[in-house]
Amino acid sequence: MSRTILAARRVGSAIVAPETIYGANLKGTWDHRVAYDANGTSSFWDDQSAVAGNFIQNDGANHPSEVSVGGVAGGAAFNGTSQYMTDNIGAMSNRITAGAFGIAYVLTSPASIPTESTPNTDGPVVADSGGYLGLTVTTTPRAFVFDGAYKNTAAASLAPSTLVAGLVWHDGVTLKHKMTGSTEKTVAAGNVGSLAAALRLGRPWSGALRGKMDLGLLHVMNVTPNGTQRTQHDDWINSTRGVRFTT
Repeated sequence: MSRTILAARRVGSAIVAPETIYGANLKGTWDHRVAYDANGTSSFWDDQSAVAGNFIQNDGANHPSEVSVGGVAGGAAFNGTSQYMTDNIGAMSNRITAGAFGIAYVLTSPASIPTESTPNTDGPVVADSGGYLGLTVTTTPRAFVFDGAYKNTAAASLAPSTLVAGLVWHDGVTLKHKMTGSTEKTVAAGNVGSLAAALRLGRPWSGALRGKMDLGLLHVMNVTPNGTQRTQHDDWINSTRGVRFTT
């Protein structure tokens, strides 16, 4: 497969890459650099950050498929039934702290968006296996944390087959989520209750309804992005994928 090499385009002022925006606090980068087998599926998605863990799937029947997202070849298409991946670095504490983190993403929603029946569970993009934090994409997209009780931010309804970017950030007091086409959603939330479990893509911590989406980009940050960092990150995503979470 030919690889698309991403180069941030200059739009007005200089574009700053996430590695520069967050420095050592960038604790996970999964992008177009995905290894596919002869069947066009992937058993691992390399972390391009200094942490260098991988999302893996050893069962060939559950491998996500090759996909292009935002005009960029490379990513993982999850079918919403069997396909998922698990972070082989183990506990989330290897990437984030309980009261300060950010998660940025770019994905294309499915042509048929699952209806949410169980909040904080159905349709996960990324979530830990213990159910303490995550992001779900159904007819009601949510970011959530568990701080002794579930706290979540319900975004506006998501249109089918739509390219969206998003940013989730948490400062130990407030959880916020801004996604393309939705206003910023905020909920009071304390520290994440546990960081002992591993992150997974496309699989809920409980229940059977897995995430269905084409995921092209995921960043995990061990810091609460400030206003400048959020603007720079949004500009970088727009320059490389043609979509903003601020719109």
